Amino acid sequence: MKKKTWITTIIIIFIVGAVIIGHRWMKDLSYAPVLHAVSMEQAREYADSDDNYYIIACGYTTGYGYYISYGEHENTWIQLKGDTPEQVLKQETFMFETDNQFLVKGTLSEELDDPMFEMSLHVDTWEIIEPIKRNYDDTYGRIGKTRTFTPKGYIDEFDIENGDCFVSP
Repeated sequence: MKKKTWITTIIIIFIVGAVIIGHRWMKDLSYAPVLHAVSMEQAREYADSDDNYYIIACGYTTGYGYYISYGEHENTWIQLKGDTPEQVLKQETFMFETDNQFLVKGTLSEELDDPMFEMSLHVDTWEIIEPIKRNYDDTYGRIGKTRTFTPKGYIDEFDIENGDCFVSP
């Protein structure tokens, strides 16, 4: 009889846990998409076929910066100018320690304002590449809500409400 009680208890705990996780998952992913990501395959096709497209990532040297992560200028540290991702996305959430990459269209130049970089890239347009990762770590003193499940293919209204994205839907 005790064995049957244990099995029943385990099943009940499993069901309650699944309901809680399912509810959290549905709540976290219920926000409408605002900015869709491109796949890495699409980004590489653009970068391979047009000299004005670059795949960049955020990295750390003596501070956070960007480098070209794919193509002819791979591993070149760049200074971003123009319509940059951090004008729309909060750095603490989408750049620091996330490994997010961006497909940018722009003009590469050797004109620099900061000697820390090797080249500058004047960005005309950009798109984030999936999977999108978010950093909700309190290390950077961020204030805002967090969530357990996040969409990997788009930035959503939660990101806007939370102050992590600065665009209007």
